[in-house]
Amino acid sequence: MSITVRNMTQNDVPFLAKLEQELFSDAWTELSLINTLHYRPDTSFVAELDGKPAGYLFFMAAADEGELLRIGVSPEYRRQGIGRQLMEHMDHYVQENGIYSVWLEVRESNQPARTLYEQSGFTLQGYRKKYYHKPEEDAVIMSRIYPAR
Repeated sequence: MSITVRNMTQNDVPFLAKLEQELFSDAWTELSLINTLHYRPDTSFVAELDGKPAGYLFFMAAADEGELLRIGVSPEYRRQGIGRQLMEHMDHYVQENGIYSVWLEVRESNQPARTLYEQSGFTLQGYRKKYYHKPEEDAVIMSRIYPAR
C-alpha cells in the first residue's frame, strides 16, 4: 500500500463533506470546507491510499504560530499510518515556513487522536471546560514547539 499526501483541491470537497458528516458531530459544511480551502490552500492536505482519498488535514498559520484545525481519516483506512503521514506532512510545512509552535484542541475522550498527537511531539498544555457539544465534553489543549532554524 502506498500513501501519498498532496495539497487539497476543490474536487476533494464532496469527499471531505461526506467524511466530515461521518466523523464529527460538529461537521463542517461544504461551504465552510470551500472557504477554508480558499483561505490557505497550501495548508490543506489530502492523503491518498493507493490513489484513493483516505484522509485530510486543515492547518492554519499566522506569523510564526499555527493551529491544527481538523484532521480526519476514513474509518475503513484507519490504523494504516494515514494520520501519521498527514501529521508528518504538516510538520515539514511548519519547518519549511518558519513556524515556531502549533496548537490544537482535541476531545478529552479521543484517545486515538491524543496518542497520535503525543507520538507527533505534542504535549498537554491545559483544558477548555465544556468546549465541545453533541456531546458536551472538555477539550484537551496540546502544543508542539519547534526549534528555531
